[in-house]
Amino acid sequence: MTMKRWIGYVACLMLASGFVCFANEPLPEGIAHIEKVRIRSIEGHRFVRLSEYFTGKENTGNRMIVRSQPEERTGMYFILRLDRPVCDIQDASKVRMSMLLPLLAEPIVYEMPFASEKKRTRTVMVGITGSDWKMGGIIPVGWHVGIEDDDGNILAEHSSFLWRMPEEDTSFDAGK
Repeated sequence: MTMKRWIGYVACLMLASGFVCFANEPLPEGIAHIEKVRIRSIEGHRFVRLSEYFTGKENTGNRMIVRSQPEERTGMYFILRLDRPVCDIQDASKVRMSMLLPLLAEPIVYEMPFASEKKRTRTVMVGITGSDWKMGGIIPVGWHVGIEDDDGNILAEHSSFLWRMPEEDTSFDAGK
């Protein structure tokens, strides 16, 4: 590879990285972006740690866990990956989880209080547990999750592809 070509590649790379930096403006303080959501069915015994056998209390460690029925652990979990630690979202007071299940016309909505002790982790496990999740292996057709403050302002949110309605596309008109 010649020196001119190598310098050209480096210049293009530097220019492209500059555009990426300007495109990713930081979010305002107290607001987060949910980067990724994974859905998993987790059995309750997966949450038991050794210290629980001695104390009788659940030890979540560094995990931030929010459940529809806090005393029940088995259920469907939506594992949210945030762009910043949970403790940086100061005003977060509740998680609103909406799901559309097969054969149901209306979504099911759960509101769960956010823990007062916010941890340093960037992961939040939102669980639909106990009698709220009797469907076993049924996976929601569409879902929407949001972290809100006391006034209902959304601090972070994410939806599945099937939850969002397609925007009206006027670029193609078959009649013309």
